[in-house]
Amino acid sequence: MPHIREYLGLHDDDSALVEKYHRMGVNPGKIDYREILKSAKSVCLGTGPSLEQFEVHELEDHLDTVNLIAADGSFRYLDHSGITPDLIVTDIDGLTIEDMEQAITKEIPIQILCHGHNTEAFLKLLPSLREASNVELVTQGQPIHGWHTSMGFTDGDRSVSLASRFSSSVILVGYDLRSEFIGKYSKPHFAVHQVMTISKRL
Repeated sequence: MPHIREYLGLHDDDSALVEKYHRMGVNPGKIDYREILKSAKSVCLGTGPSLEQFEVHELEDHLDTVNLIAADGSFRYLDHSGITPDLIVTDIDGLTIEDMEQAITKEIPIQILCHGHNTEAFLKLLPSLREASNVELVTQGQPIHGWHTSMGFTDGDRSVSLASRFSSSVILVGYDLRSEFIGKYSKPHFAVHQVMTISKRL
């Protein structure tokens, strides 16, 4: 993680934030990934422009035989299609508070990365998170107070890391690594795909 942070020019340290949450009595929770990712094949959905070209309803007959993992805003795409993923991996910036509360209510397992850029949204969610049993909070800093350090730097990375731990086959959808555009599901306020930024490409 320090090498990735240096490469991207990021200098914030999540450990101080996690210390703050710990003092507030925030419980990081725990998800039994082995229980929810039981299938040998996983499908990870990213938020690239090609996500909309994926005929998601083709999955409906296979939901019992694959693990469906939604990275951040791809949950909105699934939700609009009436499909519930087995797991959401998010740092909240691709979802609204309402999206998150809906997922919590539906008891969809959610892994949330806590960092300095989602503090406001996290604090708004805190009342719901305190009552949730289907949420695990992770950090990219040093693990403290029982918090886990996530594998992978982005939501997409973390989804694939989890899938590859528990599945022998991982299919990626909406992972457009060579695209000139950022998918509109990357942020709730995007109405259309956005031109790729330098930082996003890095």
